[in-house]
Amino acid sequence: TTEYIFVNKDLNVTGNVSLKFGDLISEQNPDVVNAIRIKATSSDVDVILGDLTGYFSIWNVADDTAVFFVNNVGNTDLLGDLTIGGRMIFAFGEIIDNLVDGWLTITGSLNVTGNITSLNVFIPQYENAHTNFTIPFLGSGTWTNITIAQEDSAISFGITHTHNDATNQSFTFTTDGVYEINYNLDIEDTSVGATNIDVAGRVIYVNGTEIIGSVFEIDVTKQATEFELSHDFSAHIKSGETIIFQFIGDNANIQISTHGTFGDHPTSASIKINKIANLPI
Repeated sequence: TTEYIFVNKDLNVTGNVSLKFGDLISEQNPDVVNAIRIKATSSDVDVILGDLTGYFSIWNVADDTAVFFVNNVGNTDLLGDLTIGGRMIFAFGEIIDNLVDGWLTITGSLNVTGNITSLNVFIPQYENAHTNFTIPFLGSGTWTNITIAQEDSAISFGITHTHNDATNQSFTFTTDGVYEINYNLDIEDTSVGATNIDVAGRVIYVNGTEIIGSVFEIDVTKQATEFELSHDFSAHIKSGETIIFQFIGDNANIQISTHGTFGDHPTSASIKINKIANLPI
């Protein structure tokens, strides 16, 4: 026979309550297995912890490990996987992974309305500028700014460079970072006789401070000849800082030379800048 116990008032139990098998079929029991079912028809089902250090726990079949438990302040531990059919809403907007090498894998789209702050997560910043102008040298031993004044390049993001006014010698950054910077100059020796000219390029901040690692020097050893001065280096750049590319020689008979034999957009000087990392924290 089936027996029921109906309690119309409080039921106080000082010992353990051991529930055996509940209903075999219910809307929350699709596998039709033995289950314990607590159902409220018109109110919530509440679990009240007995003290501040108590837990509401669910144990494994061996009754030796709590696989799910909640403490008095709502901290929840789950040992297995969490499958969510709907949305996950974070009231304080924070996810913390305690693993040293943890991974967050997203197979769909990730929509972020705020900032993403991480050691090395960043939006790429880049600039590829070039010119085919002849740039005369100001004089022996004098650093000469390199003007990059050809048509506006579509390959540019996060680095401000104006191609058609007096600021075309400068590049201004909008984001902190470690940047890889490359300059490639076509240097021509216009001397009429034998020569041996030292030529160098560099990059400075707009205040005149030379960027460490930016200087590169070559020897031009034949007159009326063109040489390539190319250098690649990395630098720490802060948002708002402006840099300028320069070249110098110990003889006035040098210049950046114009080309035009081949192609629709020949180049006498080119600049390439790429952000490769965030600044170290």
